[in-house]
Amino acid sequence: MRRWSPLLALALLAAAPAASACEAGICVEKVFPTEGQVVPVDAQMWVYFDNVNGFDIGAVLRDADGEVVPTTATVLDQGPLETLMRQLLHVVPDAPLEPYASYRLDLVIEEDLCVGSSPDQVRFETIGLTDPNPPALEGDVDVSARFIEDYATGSNCSLGPPRHRYVVEVTPADDAVAYRLYQQGIMLAVAPAGERVDGGGVGRLVDAVELDRAGEGAPPNECFVVRAVDLSGNEDPNEVAHCLEGEAPSGDDDGGTVQACFCDATPQSGVSAVVVAGGLGLWGRLRRWRRALR
Repeated sequence: MRRWSPLLALALLAAAPAASACEAGICVEKVFPTEGQVVPVDAQMWVYFDNVNGFDIGAVLRDADGEVVPTTATVLDQGPLETLMRQLLHVVPDAPLEPYASYRLDLVIEEDLCVGSSPDQVRFETIGLTDPNPPALEGDVDVSARFIEDYATGSNCSLGPPRHRYVVEVTPADDAVAYRLYQQGIMLAVAPAGERVDGGGVGRLVDAVELDRAGEGAPPNECFVVRAVDLSGNEDPNEVAHCLEGEAPSGDDDGGTVQACFCDATPQSGVSAVVVAGGLGLWGRLRRWRRALR
């Protein structure tokens, strides 16, 4: 099966040029540190992947001589109920980095199947300082929600369970690389900083964290604590709960997530995108079966 994977990749990509309006496949969405950034010696690496459907992901940290720097990596789903997932790879060096040194983070995806742009490495430098101070989450925090009835999931574009989508919009925090969403002390979702959206349609740029929960009808009133996290892993310690206020819309919705990229069956992009998604899903399942048989 392994020897056929490059041919399958070429076939899928050849079928997909019309889908370039949205990135499909396995893509690196965002990386911290950013290219050329100067960071403290206790910096950690945060890599956000789109559409990881059964494939292996990773990152290798190297010093200026190309030697591998030991790290510990953890993969976190950015939120529940996603089949074509967005995942966070959190990479923590086993020891502080060398001061005033250059490093390269190589981004590892099992197969190069991103339809669109996706970085494969990031270079950054250190200074001789640590950063013990957490970011401060200040300004407005707004919670909204809606009911989503028809939600395409997975590579076969089947309809998933109806759900409530909660969106927590925050005023961007200085030095934040991520936001974590909590309820009763349990982390429910994580999202990258820099996801600037138009808050409430009033021209206020905000960062946003989304959370999907299975449910029918109008979303119930829920309260969340949102905390900013910086490059060194320091987390804002606030305990302020922000709640859904007012009556949430109860009408159905198509979800508006990456699944629409695959399942929008328009003549320009739908067929190619669905072919890509279907191939990715099948390939991912075959790889999981093969690992299970070892």
